[in-house]
Amino acid sequence: MALLTTNSWLFGALFGKSSFYKSQSIQLGMKGPVYIDTEKPYDLYHSIPQLRTIIGKKKSMFANVVPILKDKNGNVINNARSDEFYKLIYSPNVTQGLNAFLENQLEQLDVYGNQFTYKNKPSTLTSFPVALWNISPRYMQPVVTGKVFEQVDINEIIKNYKYIEDSSVKTYGTNEIMYVKHTDLDNPIVGCSPLKYLKHPLSNIEGAYKFRNTIINEKGALGILSNNSKDSMGGVPMKTGEKERIEKQHRTSYGNNDDQMKMLITEASLTWTPMSYPTKDLLLFEEVEADTSILIDHFGMNINLFGSKGATFENVKESIKQVYSDTIQPYADSYFQQLTSFLNIELIFGKGAFIEPSYEHIKILQEDKNESADLFKMHVESITQLVINGIISIDQGKKLLTDISGIKL
Repeated sequence: MALLTTNSWLFGALFGKSSFYKSQSIQLGMKGPVYIDTEKPYDLYHSIPQLRTIIGKKKSMFANVVPILKDKNGNVINNARSDEFYKLIYSPNVTQGLNAFLENQLEQLDVYGNQFTYKNKPSTLTSFPVALWNISPRYMQPVVTGKVFEQVDINEIIKNYKYIEDSSVKTYGTNEIMYVKHTDLDNPIVGCSPLKYLKHPLSNIEGAYKFRNTIINEKGALGILSNNSKDSMGGVPMKTGEKERIEKQHRTSYGNNDDQMKMLITEASLTWTPMSYPTKDLLLFEEVEADTSILIDHFGMNINLFGSKGATFENVKESIKQVYSDTIQPYADSYFQQLTSFLNIELIFGKGAFIEPSYEHIKILQEDKNESADLFKMHVESITQLVINGIISIDQGKKLLTDISGIKL
């Protein structure tokens, strides 16, 4: 079912057909490169294990967060209304807790490039909605107005959102949906799946797996069965039916599985020509490894978190810190800033109130802070001794501590 918009050309430019992910693209043929269809992110995510593993690690790291409600001065808010907030945030809906909800959110975003969260708020008399639900982008679409750059209100750009599944259509207002996206290069309104930029490595991974599977299961690299029948005129061509029968017998009856024969028995005059395929020269394993490294970098992760050959205990720890610092924390800041607005936190708790995503409970991230604290303690003790022994004055000692800590004493 096509969506109604006030400007069909803009809608077509943004969405192509009537859906984000119903592709009309084709693969190139045998005489050129063969690429997988990156317009079907769901299929890719469920068929390429490296992709699922990388996003899986990223989503679990992101979901390992503690949301903290704070006022404009950075003080923790603790009152009856904050209890309502924490009740909602730690149990967003009847099927998910906070961790599952956040994992699902980031998973949808990194696969589809768009993510929609619906707040079920049946009454304006309550401070918070009764539930938050992540809605798959396969079924949700923004209905655009066709007006963009001169607008100052989201309602003038996105009219509403439509949920379409089979013949069911439901409309949501812009105030009911939190829309998170990976912004497209040329489109400030609608996000773009990150998988579209990974056509080559994803295609090569799939190709390498298929080739290895063929070698293992189809005996494609073991040898050639050829006709050895001759008469006075030379070689006798094998009839089509006989070729099909031998091929069927070879594929179904012969092989390494428990229910297959280890040798081929036939009345036909055949010659077996062993052949060895230079699979090592194809560097199939190296190709998958190189392509996986590209996927890891693309999603802001670190290769040491995925069983890298050169991984050590120390560089794994440093890699965890790096990923939290460069990827997880920046996204968490952005997400909870948007959630702060979506849940009207300032309206409920006062101007400047916000939800802070904290990873302070993760021990490995506290090592640097502990080292800094120990170092500062040593400085304090040394300066104190200098003051006690009259080598420097109290004011000089305060100045030194201020220079070290950045806090005016």
